[in-house]
Amino acid sequence: MFNQNWVRLNSPPILDLLNIVLLDQQGHFDPLLRDAALRRMTEVAPEKAKAIVVEEFTTRPFSSNAPQAMSQLSDSELPEADASLFDRMASKPPNSNGDFNSEFFLFRRFASRAVEQKTVAFFNEYFAEMDCSERFDLLAYLHRVDSPKAEELFKRIGFSKKAPQTTSGKMDRNTICSIQPLAKLYWSPAIEAQEVATLDNADPNEVAESLRNLRLNGSPAARSAILKHFESWNGEWKAKAISVPQQSWPVLAARLDAEYLEALIDAYGWITPQEEIRRLGQMCLSDGCRNDAKQRADAFNYAGTFLTFNESSEVPQLTEYGFFPYGGVVGIERMESKISLFPQGTQFQVDGRSRSEEAVGRVIASLGAWMKAHGYTLSVYR
Repeated sequence: MFNQNWVRLNSPPILDLLNIVLLDQQGHFDPLLRDAALRRMTEVAPEKAKAIVVEEFTTRPFSSNAPQAMSQLSDSELPEADASLFDRMASKPPNSNGDFNSEFFLFRRFASRAVEQKTVAFFNEYFAEMDCSERFDLLAYLHRVDSPKAEELFKRIGFSKKAPQTTSGKMDRNTICSIQPLAKLYWSPAIEAQEVATLDNADPNEVAESLRNLRLNGSPAARSAILKHFESWNGEWKAKAISVPQQSWPVLAARLDAEYLEALIDAYGWITPQEEIRRLGQMCLSDGCRNDAKQRADAFNYAGTFLTFNESSEVPQLTEYGFFPYGGVVGIERMESKISLFPQGTQFQVDGRSRSEEAVGRVIASLGAWMKAHGYTLSVYR
């Protein structure tokens, strides 16, 4: 009701209906409907939604979708709910099977620094009983309120040179963790170092995931490490490629050269020039990787400094911007950070072909003033 029909229902009277659903204490409404109503309340009346969320931390069990609905609040934290958040987390036994733990998730999302000391004590006391996701939720909370403390406790977690093992589909509480889920929660120098170390992992899935995370978050210092591992991978697989037909290569192994190429060319943290792209293409072993490198390098001959964009109609902050022949970045802040890697005086053109005036205007409005203030020019190509 509040999902597919929202565009038609979203009008002032809808607030009364949302209140009826959310303030019901008798359980008349399906939990999924209630969660959808809460998510919409965060949009139309955020202060009312906040009051409801804080009360629910103390009075209601969470349904499966409630944490996601609650997390839509714009508040970075809810200090008034600290006690409830901590008590709910601490009173629920840690998971033994890696399932989603809503109490840990909501604590990570909303708890303030006021409960930091209690959280550190809890982390140390119950470390062995928590699975990797619960440890990561607490580390992400600590990173938000006290980054040095998070870096200190990060050292307690072990990371393997191979993928974590599971038994009967359930996570062993003492299993060595994979870095990948933590890297999706936050980024730090320690996480970057572990992602680089994971490039030596025996599982190509772990290597591929680390390359993607380093592409999105890695500092310029990570570039040389990625290049070194690509060269090493090339040396190892070049001999195999001679004796084994390409169609017989293991699927992921054949894809790793493309993962290395994208990590080095499409990185958020540095710019790869044309000649370097050509050199990287020479290290590709699969046809797809070689063709991709060639097309990107050749594009410099005609692409100039085009800005492309793919709007997110529901969430403008998720609009993806691109720098053909480089890959895209998501969000204005990432875009500004990427642009700042280009020399001042660079002239950019928004690719307005097959785009409406309104859509192009939104891009100009979002970026134009910032680019001018930082020594760049922006025009429209049609």
